[in-house]
Amino acid sequence: MEEATETEKSIQKAIDELPVKQRKAFILSKYEELSQRKIAEIMQTSEGAVEQLLVRAKKNLQKKLEFDILVL
Repeated sequence: MEEATETEKSIQKAIDELPVKQRKAFILSKYEELSQRKIAEIMQTSEGAVEQLLVRAKKNLQKKLEFDILVL
């Protein structure tokens, strides 16, 4: 197995640093490819709440990754 690139490491670190609910919603959406409805069922919340968690997760990731790129 080849070693992860710096970019991959930065992305994983940024995901790991997300608040728990944002991280869970993001992983279920992007890696497990579940619908917002299914994520809402799993997380026992509304679809609207899941949508907001995903919006916040994406904004947080964008901020963290932009900072990492500037530092590299």
